[in-house]
Amino acid sequence: MDDIRLPVNTSSPRFLDQVRIHIHKNGLAYRTEQTYIHWIKRFIFFHKKRHLKTNGKFRD
Repeated sequence: MDDIRLPVNTSSPRFLDQVRIHIHKNGLAYRTEQTYIHWIKRFIFFHKKRHLKTNGKFRD
């Protein structure tokens, strides 16, 4: 089941959905999408789900 690409809501404001849309538009492989999403999730959980702007990093 992991090799079936899921449909993406193109009007979704969720970050991971936006990443998926970008990947689809650029014609990247599904395995690439899985890998990018995996590492983005790891990054988010590493920072304890806090937005980086409120966490003191990557401030404007």
